[in-house]
Amino acid sequence: MDSVKSRVNNIISKVKWSAFYMASFTTLYGFGNTVGGDSQSLDETVELFKEGVVTSLPSSFFINLFYAPVVSSLQETKHPRLYSNLFCAAVNVGVYTLFSSMGSENPLPMVASGATLGFSLTNLQVSKEQNKKQKNLESQISSNYL
Repeated sequence: MDSVKSRVNNIISKVKWSAFYMASFTTLYGFGNTVGGDSQSLDETVELFKEGVVTSLPSSFFINLFYAPVVSSLQETKHPRLYSNLFCAAVNVGVYTLFSSMGSENPLPMVASGATLGFSLTNLQVSKEQNKKQKNLESQISSNYL
């Protein structure tokens, strides 16, 4: 029963990170698109924001289905933070290429704003998972001595 509960908690943890990444990136890409745009009015600004959100939503959904689980799996490597940040950089280059090829009006500001968030969230996820790993190790050690 404990293994089922552990698996369910593990799945929820991974889905939680994916949903958090997707919502954050989509919103930030919308803001990034407005910053790089030539809006003269509030209506044009809102339109640029919507274009950024709509353009990034499918790719953000697809990318973040595997992004958080890959970052989680990188926790088992010798240098999890380094490999997670290199992975983040590679994904950002891919996202810029994707948005450029899709004809997005302002791909550089969109991706630049998202890259900052991406590195921050990636490092937050690495820290949280390392803390969790440390607590599990400490509880195993303490239970062996009791």
